[in-house]
Amino acid sequence: MATPKHQSTHPAESSVVSFLSGWAQQGVQTFFATQRIILDLAMRQNANVMHIVRQQLSDPIILPAPSSAKWPAKASTTFSKARKRFSISASNRTKF
Repeated sequence: MATPKHQSTHPAESSVVSFLSGWAQQGVQTFFATQRIILDLAMRQNANVMHIVRQQLSDPIILPAPSSAKWPAKASTTFSKARKRFSISASNRTKF
């Protein structure tokens, strides 16, 4: 007696399910790997910023020399004198 062959859809369904579960597992692993890379990058940037801030705070503050503090005042008086001379010369030219 020959045994009847039964067609079963279980192997085809299990291969689709295993394919989809493998695909989902790979997607989740890739997602977490990406999150780890982004977190590592953020930690490096944070460390760089903290290093720069610490370096800036540890450096002594360089104050301008007393002579350089006089430059803005001298420049403004020179500018106002030049403006007065220019306005006087311009007013003399318009009289003719």
